[in-house]
Amino acid sequence: HPPQADWIRILPTNRKGMFLKNCDFFTWHRRSLAPLLGLAAWALVGCGNNGLSVAEAPAQRWNGVDVRIESRPNPSVVGMNEFLAIVTETQGQPAWNCLVAFRTANSDPWKQAIQDGHVAVYRRAALVGLGERSVLQVQIKCGDDETVLHFPLTVVKP
Repeated sequence: HPPQADWIRILPTNRKGMFLKNCDFFTWHRRSLAPLLGLAAWALVGCGNNGLSVAEAPAQRWNGVDVRIESRPNPSVVGMNEFLAIVTETQGQPAWNCLVAFRTANSDPWKQAIQDGHVAVYRRAALVGLGERSVLQVQIKCGDDETVLHFPLTVVKP
C-alpha cells in the first residue's frame, strides 16, 4: 500500500474494529439523550404561543363558510393593525374564491384584503380605535352572495 497522506483523518476504532460511533457508550448515550431532547422540546413548545396570533374574536359562519379573524398585534392596539381573515368551507378546505374587504367605521370605504395564494387567508391593515373603531367589519363576496360580518375587537392603548 502507498503511504497515507497526512491530511486523511483516520477514525479511531474500539477493540472490535468498529468505529467509535457504534460502541456501547455512544449507543447508550444516544438512546438516553433522545427522550431527554424530546421532553425539552415539548416543554419549550408549551411555554408560549411562539409569536403566533390567536383568534381575536370567535369565528362566524355564513353561507357554508367559516370566517376567523386574527390581529397583529394581539390584542389590537389603538392605531393601525394588520388583520387576517381565514375563510374555510365546512370540511376545512380553503374558500379561496371569495373577495374580502375590511373597515372599522361605517364612514370608511371598504378596503379589499390581499389573498395569500389559494389558501384563503386574506390580510389588510385597518385603523383601530376606542368606540366606533373597535369593531372590525368584514365584507365577504362569494359568487353572487355578499354579506358583512361584525367582529368586536379587544382594544388596548399602546
